[in-house]
Amino acid sequence: MKKLHITIVLLLAAFTAMAQPAALEVFSDGEPFQVSIDGKVINHKPKTSVTEYDITAEHIRVLVTLPNQNNLKIKQPIMVRPGKLMKVLVKQKNNGKWITRYQGEAPLPQKKATQEPVETETVTVDNTSTTQTGEQVSINTNMNSDGETGNVTATVTDPETGETVSVNANINDSDVNMTVTESSSSTTTTTTGGNMIGNTTVTINTSSTESNTTNTGEETTQTTTGCQPMGSTDFNSAKNSISSKTFEDSKITTAKQIIKANCLRADQIKQIMEVMDYEDSRLEIAKFAYQYCFDPNNYYKINDAFEYELTIDDLNEYIEAQ
Repeated sequence: MKKLHITIVLLLAAFTAMAQPAALEVFSDGEPFQVSIDGKVINHKPKTSVTEYDITAEHIRVLVTLPNQNNLKIKQPIMVRPGKLMKVLVKQKNNGKWITRYQGEAPLPQKKATQEPVETETVTVDNTSTTQTGEQVSINTNMNSDGETGNVTATVTDPETGETVSVNANINDSDVNMTVTESSSSTTTTTTGGNMIGNTTVTINTSSTESNTTNTGEETTQTTTGCQPMGSTDFNSAKNSISSKTFEDSKITTAKQIIKANCLRADQIKQIMEVMDYEDSRLEIAKFAYQYCFDPNNYYKINDAFEYELTIDDLNEYIEAQ
């Protein structure tokens, strides 16, 4: 039986509504401050504790301003984890310098309701369009007003053969269950766990019934945008390549080549640093690798690779200057 060779690209804007937001808490031991997130001022009046809810961006840049310290400004990049409360501490070091320190995350607290709950209603949107190749694309969005449940259905019809491919995404809280069905009775089912933020592009090539699912170890996703952490097999091979070099300069050069060409987790960067023989070399790698880190929120883990506190302070000052 002839199979339908069509690539479906679904812009599921409805996923924006069901994306579970995050929150950010910035606090100090008594020093008042102002907070801006991606250029937006959160509190005009200086406070010692500020919490911002409903953050949906994948990465944010936090700017803390200290009015009592000649309007000193401190930058802190944050990688947002949906459904979590991210915590940042504003503190003064023993040498008098003011810094911000990422303090980890906690379950997202319930935001106090500002109004009485309303009954849930269903909103349905239908869109039909034709691609440049003549394929008829129909997208139906059926979302409840709670923003957490509903479904999105898309159907693509081949104008020559009449065969169709249907994609149905059932949304339940933060999970997305996706089923792909061809009129030739060939079916691929994919379950996407976790949160999908923003306009998400799902691409499925129906010429193969093999699942296009990627397992990251923590959650399973159908599509991935941006960089992905280096797999354990490739990483171990890369680390062995660095270790095999006789001279420290050669180790550093090889490490930088690998880091630049891949996306690494903080713990992987730490392992590469531990291959180096000298503290200065480890610091050089730590600074170079920061921009290629998949989870910069966990960059504190690499501090264990250093022998001296001064080196940690040096790295932190470098990161704050970014």
